[in-house]
Amino acid sequence: MLFCSQYLRTRKLGDIGQAIPFHRQGVVVTPEAHRFQTLHLGELAKNLALQFEHTGRFGDLEEAIMHFHKASNATPDSDPDKAVLLFNLGKLHRKRFEHLGQLGSIAKSVTFLRQAVRLIPDDHPNKVRYLESLGASLWIRFGRTGALED
Repeated sequence: MLFCSQYLRTRKLGDIGQAIPFHRQGVVVTPEAHRFQTLHLGELAKNLALQFEHTGRFGDLEEAIMHFHKASNATPDSDPDKAVLLFNLGKLHRKRFEHLGQLGSIAKSVTFLRQAVRLIPDDHPNKVRYLESLGASLWIRFGRTGALED
């Protein structure tokens, strides 16, 4: 988390590059059922997504999606972090759609963002951000399919 925080201040790609191996190690050494496993998976995914934003390496995006997916599957709906994981997963599937143009990716984006919106409390300060992101994915899907339900 330290290198990610440092990156957010400096915007130096090297900070993310230093963080990723530490988070990979955290995933490896933490038992799957341990409560910190989802934290390590989420941090690894977040750093890979940031690296993708810098480098455009599609493998980083795919790996980030995989780790966010594992983390969200291991997190119960009652955990407040579940909405954040689903939100990030939805945003990354939209990025994937933007690069590949596959309707399945934007459909997954809509699905995950709907789940995130459902889980985040109505009075949460990020609720509007979640709704805006869902709206953006719905708008993109409508542009491709013309389906009025979007």
